[in-house]
Amino acid sequence: MISANPPGGQAAQGIGRTKVGFNTKLAAVVAAKGRVVTISLAPGQRHDLKAVAPLVPVLRGKRAVGDKGFDADSFRASLSRQCVRGCIAPRRNRRQPVSFHRGYYRQRHHVETFFCRTKRFRLISTRYDKLALTFLAFVQFAAVLDWFTREV
Repeated sequence: MISANPPGGQAAQGIGRTKVGFNTKLAAVVAAKGRVVTISLAPGQRHDLKAVAPLVPVLRGKRAVGDKGFDADSFRASLSRQCVRGCIAPRRNRRQPVSFHRGYYRQRHHVETFFCRTKRFRLISTRYDKLALTFLAFVQFAAVLDWFTREV
């Protein structure tokens, strides 16, 4: 009998159980004009810090802007090891306050609008593809189309 899942199961396909069912987490590095630089795929239950960890070397020598979900001392240390200047808003319950530049933090909307533009594609918003490779390829294709349609 042939099984329905390939070797590795759901974890190999970037599908993980969340509160609402099976899901996938996309992490992206987006340039200042809202164009994607690189994308990674992770299972839905994985934390944002672990999902974005493979993308940190791409940021070498740049400025990274992240929301409160990325406020962790370990993540800030990994950014500084890669010579990345971080602009991450501190959580409210943080014991040692950390300053951040509000002007740079306002640029975070470029990432959010990129995800809104890509989720216009029905295949991305509902994840019809079971294979992680196929799904990631279509997300990359949507990012290329976004590159061509965005004004500079």
